[in-house]
Amino acid sequence: SLGIVFDKSTDGGETFGTDIFVADQPGGWDFDVPGILRCNGLPVTACDVSDSEYRGNVYILWADQRNGEENPDIFFARSEDEGETWSDPLRVNDDTTGRHQFFCWMAVDSSNGNIYAIFYDRRNTTGFATEVYMARSTDGGESFTNYKISESEFTPQANVFFGDYTNIAASKGNIRPIWMRMDNGDLSVWTALINDNSLTDIDAGRLVPVYEYQLWPNYPNPFNPSTKIEYKIPRSGNVELKIYSITGDEIVTLVNEYKSSGSYEIEFNVSDLNVELSSGVYIYKIVSGVYRASRKMLLLK
Repeated sequence: SLGIVFDKSTDGGETFGTDIFVADQPGGWDFDVPGILRCNGLPVTACDVSDSEYRGNVYILWADQRNGEENPDIFFARSEDEGETWSDPLRVNDDTTGRHQFFCWMAVDSSNGNIYAIFYDRRNTTGFATEVYMARSTDGGESFTNYKISESEFTPQANVFFGDYTNIAASKGNIRPIWMRMDNGDLSVWTALINDNSLTDIDAGRLVPVYEYQLWPNYPNPFNPSTKIEYKIPRSGNVELKIYSITGDEIVTLVNEYKSSGSYEIEFNVSDLNVELSSGVYIYKIVSGVYRASRKMLLLK
């Protein structure tokens, strides 16, 4: 077997050129992972069409067993000359555990050229227990930072078909991975709501996506005349956000509409009100489905 090879067409798919060798794939594209009925490391190809300095780069992501049959890893190669030559394989998962990483997929954000890879990962677990990781590169595939994106570990069973793939999409800094998990034999499909601006070095390895409702402290606080309020909802539905006086009198409704799941921010400016507010403590409350929460804020004049 030649391993992984690359072909390209310059006539809209009418013909393809000569096979260009990219990398070996030790263990082949089909290999065993404990607890998984069927597993493969099929390559995924992507091209950078952004206006970044990496525009035109071609990328390939795959999994193989070059580090041992019990230690499949995720690998990446890039071409900066339209696929004519390729970099040496770079290991994407940054663990040192010798555990399984498998079922990978990749996306390139066309707004900035960032590369995102998703894969199943057992670096933190024992036995068949599995988590999901995402890796991000902001330097054209020179390096990757890993983030855990699954809420908790889960344990697949080899007698139940788990699926062959993960997937991921990225656009304008919004990243949407998708994966399967199995709990007590029951399969479910999951995603995470990730914004690139929330990924920092300090978050590496411990990203917590939006799985719960959240109402954050307003900022600035104290404020005059305006402050910002941020909230997060894990599922779509009507959201109501209101401001009250400390005695419970309603002052203004900031939000009362259907919202898709995600993170939101709204500004409260006392200058926009038809009433004069004095200095003091005020309450903002959110209601969405069964979720209800409130916080205090201080207006100083």
